[in-house]
Amino acid sequence: ACLGLAYVFTRPPASKPQVASDEDEGPRTAEEYLELARDVRRATLERLDRGQGEKAMTALRARIHEWSQIPAAAAAVLELDLLRSELADALEARKTPTSEEELAGPEEIPHANRFPVDPEETPEEAVSPPQAGKDPDAGPRVVVQRPKPPPRRSPPAKPPAQPPSEPEAAPKNAGASQTDGSSELLLGSLEALRERGLSPDYLERLDALKPDDVGGRLRLAKWARRNHLFAEERFALKSVLKIDGDNRSAGKQLDELVREELEHRDFHTPWRVEGSVLFFETNTSEAKLYLYSQAVNAFYARYSKIFKVRKTPLQRWGVKIGVRIFATRADFERYQKETGSSLGESAVGYYSLDRKELVLYDDPNDPQETHDTLYHEGTHLFTHLALGEQAYALPPWILEGIAEYFGASAYDPAADELEIGRPSYMRLRAAKRRVKAGQASLRGDLLEADFGNYRSDNYALGWALIHMLLEATKPGSTKPLYAKGFLRCFEAVAKGENSSAAFERCVGPIPEFERLWQAYITEFPVPAYEEGLAFARAREHDEAIPLFERHLQDFPRDARAAFQLGESRYALDQNRKAIVAYREAIRLNHDYLDAYEGLTFALVAEGYPDKAVEAAQDGFDRHPSPRAHYALAWALHNAGRNPEALEAIREAISLDPRAPDYVALRDTIKAAMR
Repeated sequence: ACLGLAYVFTRPPASKPQVASDEDEGPRTAEEYLELARDVRRATLERLDRGQGEKAMTALRARIHEWSQIPAAAAAVLELDLLRSELADALEARKTPTSEEELAGPEEIPHANRFPVDPEETPEEAVSPPQAGKDPDAGPRVVVQRPKPPPRRSPPAKPPAQPPSEPEAAPKNAGASQTDGSSELLLGSLEALRERGLSPDYLERLDALKPDDVGGRLRLAKWARRNHLFAEERFALKSVLKIDGDNRSAGKQLDELVREELEHRDFHTPWRVEGSVLFFETNTSEAKLYLYSQAVNAFYARYSKIFKVRKTPLQRWGVKIGVRIFATRADFERYQKETGSSLGESAVGYYSLDRKELVLYDDPNDPQETHDTLYHEGTHLFTHLALGEQAYALPPWILEGIAEYFGASAYDPAADELEIGRPSYMRLRAAKRRVKAGQASLRGDLLEADFGNYRSDNYALGWALIHMLLEATKPGSTKPLYAKGFLRCFEAVAKGENSSAAFERCVGPIPEFERLWQAYITEFPVPAYEEGLAFARAREHDEAIPLFERHLQDFPRDARAAFQLGESRYALDQNRKAIVAYREAIRLNHDYLDAYEGLTFALVAEGYPDKAVEAAQDGFDRHPSPRAHYALAWALHNAGRNPEALEAIREAISLDPRAPDYVALRDTIKAAMR
């Protein structure tokens, strides 16, 4: 006790960093907590050097628990959580010495080999000439050279330019595990399947079966197919093979699924489903065929109700509307050439009035962009269906404004409904910027603008106007305030009336409405998390990071925000900080599969492939999905364990033969094994 008091009341030497108590002063800022976290790191390393690692761990856990209750300390807690993980690794390594260096004792082991230290946060006794840190507010730092990590490899982010090679033929019994134990991991417990989001009806039926009921599982697979539950069908068939590896019926059905996947992979022979007014074709997967078809049918129903579509495509044009969604950009571009279409390289989709169809590319790196484009371009085609030749009279503020309005929609498969009126935070951000700069004119930027001068900011202002016209309500009411007036304006302009005149007659005086519209934009709430997502989607990660951090200060237990912070850090090659954020997301939600995947790639990039294998295995154990197989294969490959990596990626391909990333990684692993 006397020694403890002496430490508190005696100023330590300059080489001994002082870790202040939270009670020393009043409330601290986030920056002050981060500085304290750096002091904690240095003090912890010193205690480890003195052989007091267990005591250091106890103190560190207590501080993490204490700071977890303080919103301003959220970012610092992330740093301490990484330190806790590193300290645990160091303590575990000391329990099982494996080399002469480790047996020699802590004093004779080079510091960097003892404990993986952030090169910006090293103890002061290992001093190189001071260098400025990466963080602009961090002040001077001391740097020590750490062991050079293995060469960095980037994950295959995009499909190769040429069509990816055909997936390997599935082994007999179509994906039955070839090694002891992996089948158990693949199928998982009922709880693991529930966590994966499989159909509750399917899980209830599965739970009612006896563990060895092969016939019941075969019937369950047929039931799943009738209900378009394709992942559930595969799980049921694989569970049969787990019980009876020689079951011919399950093996034959799985072989047939693989054969169909190969057949429909060619964009000339796609999956197809036909409805009363639309037909759908895709060479992605059977599951996506039904997902997209249900989404577009729900979209058509909502649009038709709002804009009073009186004629079906068959009545107006004599044909059904086609929706074609291609699995790869190469297929998308080949179809454009075959049909004589010509679009920019960045286009994800388009509508063709001549061919009465929507054509899109299912971008695996940004699936939300595909959905947004589907609703945006679909709005244009449905507007021509609603108005016929009159649609050509619509100005861009209406035509593009309503397309942006529907483009932010989201389909809810459980309710089979399209949620419309959702904010487009990317557009809102641009609109707020224009209003703040005094550059938002209702007449000049929208009502009297033509297609020749309609630019990106006009799209943003147009979205804000249509959103206000369709969504604004009277105070204390859910009744739309301007929707009926706008629909009258829509019809009048389509018949040839001037935009400004129709707007004033149907909605209200332009000067007065402009003030209301600008206030609507200015006062539209933007949660920091949503604004951060908008920046992240625009690849402006420097802007996104402080917004995610601000959100975490207010909501420190939001795993989504911690994950997105990790994604932005990783995108900027801030891998160590990304690791901290991903681990925090996992701490908050142990079943966050995307966070396990992100952690895996960040650990590989930072030079810790063995740790990446552990992270990938943890994610796989909780969610034995194709993505989990993929992440595990990537980690194993970077750890030099290519035979195991090849087995994992082959399993991923057997579960999802359409994913180009999986095929590309398989080819990379094979090349490394030659």
